[in-house]
Amino acid sequence: MIQLDMRTVVFLAAIGYLVCTALVIQLWQQNRDRFEGLGLMSLNFILQSAAMGLIVSRGAIPDWLSIWVANMLAMLGALLIYIGLERFLRKPGPQRHNHVLLAVCSIAFGWYSLIQPDLPLRALILTLFLL
Repeated sequence: MIQLDMRTVVFLAAIGYLVCTALVIQLWQQNRDRFEGLGLMSLNFILQSAAMGLIVSRGAIPDWLSIWVANMLAMLGALLIYIGLERFLRKPGPQRHNHVLLAVCSIAFGWYSLIQPDLPLRALILTLFLL
């Protein structure tokens, strides 16, 4: 059985994100006049691809960049795709609580990444934010 290391898996995921990003940007360019929210969805994929690129670069760039910034880009992308879907469905809602949640999670994630490293707690913070 072939065993892949995590760097290979993450690298392949980054390539997948780049392909999806190109496809979503093309769909946005073709349909931006017809559907609202596609621009935010495209921005989400750009942020997710950037996050994957930073994660792939781990070891070659500082840890704060490959851990904290990468995860903040991923969280911001998740928030943007949520707002984009609301606009796409024409059911926008208030977002103040989501912005506060992003700020709180950013601070907590930074604390448990850089000052007092705790991987299980970072995974919990990310999961709760995405929930």
